[in-house]
Amino acid sequence: MIWWTLAWWFICALVTGGSVGCMRGSTQEAFSLPTLGDIRPPPPQDVQVDRLEQGPRRVSVQITDVNLPVDAALESVWAKVSELTGAKVDLWHANGLRVGVLDHADLHSFVAALPKRYAVQTRVVTGTAQPSPLPISPPLKDVFRMVTTLSSKQKQTMTFRRGRCQFLLGISSPIAGYTAVDLIPHYHVPKPSVRPISPLKRLLEGRVFDQLALSVSLPRGGLLVVGVYHDAGAAPMGEIEQTNEPTDAQSESKNSAARAPATKPASSLRSPRTRLLPNKLGSLLLGASRGGKPIQIMLLIGARPSREAQKKSVIGDSRRPARCGCE
Repeated sequence: MIWWTLAWWFICALVTGGSVGCMRGSTQEAFSLPTLGDIRPPPPQDVQVDRLEQGPRRVSVQITDVNLPVDAALESVWAKVSELTGAKVDLWHANGLRVGVLDHADLHSFVAALPKRYAVQTRVVTGTAQPSPLPISPPLKDVFRMVTTLSSKQKQTMTFRRGRCQFLLGISSPIAGYTAVDLIPHYHVPKPSVRPISPLKRLLEGRVFDQLALSVSLPRGGLLVVGVYHDAGAAPMGEIEQTNEPTDAQSESKNSAARAPATKPASSLRSPRTRLLPNKLGSLLLGASRGGKPIQIMLLIGARPSREAQKKSVIGDSRRPARCGCE
């Protein structure tokens, strides 16, 4: 009797254990967790996955600053450059800026036409299509008042108090041998704030002259050349240009003039020879001093050359400014 009872319990244990094991196996199979690949949403059909992972493509260009005396005769130099034309370029001229494209084949003759005394500073800048600051001239140390031309019918009297005039540079990836270069004049004046501000917004504080934004398709091997436009009829640096046309900031300029000290050239442009620079925005963007003497800067922007091309450079390849021959 006892033997039969033990045998019965043994058979029941086997049957029950087998059922539990089957239930456990089916439960694990039914409730298995999904993998990361199963729950990741598919990318949009109109956007490639590599663009999402890499972000905007960064492009490197070589920036060359050619420091020249303010009284240098540069017409023979600009004769080697294919100057741009159009309504936007006319606005650049009205604001004291000159722009053109130099073909690589004309580089040697361009350098040969430069004055005997000049200095060169070269650097490599990496950027994207998003414009970022490209400072050329030093920060302003005094107050300037001048008329800026924003359109054929709009002129505005502005007061430049401290801060810095610079370019915003945007570079797009080469397409079919052309690189898109965007240049926007910018008057950068940091604003004090107790609220957190993004670094990009901080860099763009002040006045961005969107009306003067210029986009140039630069061919392979070509150089974008930017310089000061000398207009014989323009008022000299430190003197406000007389105009009878209404401005958008007359009331603001009157209030600023009442608060500001007497207008005088900045300390970096105090030499009497600075009167050879026009009282235009271009003089603040491309004017500086070396060794206590004022200079004008000619800006060259081009694709980053190879190491072999850098060794054969006819302009110069120095990360620091060379001795200024205009001293």
